[in-house]
Amino acid sequence: MRNSDLAVKQFISGSCYSYLLSFQAEALIIDPHISLRQEYKKYLDKNHLWLKAIVDTHTHADHLSLAAVLKNEFKIPVIMHEKTISDVAT
Repeated sequence: MRNSDLAVKQFISGSCYSYLLSFQAEALIIDPHISLRQEYKKYLDKNHLWLKAIVDTHTHADHLSLAAVLKNEFKIPVIMHEKTISDVAT
């Protein structure tokens, strides 16, 4: 894989950052923020990307995660550390 094949898009909501990584037509979102649902959808649609997974890097005390909503909408896994207290991860 060449670096130019991997695209990284940063999204910001207040002091919270999330990232959408894509390679070819597949994508994953890291730390999705509940307020950015439309922005993620627009970016995925505009770039013809298929969302394949979500990564939550930690339990978010500073914001609500969109992971559970995206998991149900796209029928995709949520990846979290095994010691994270969450019923969302698969």
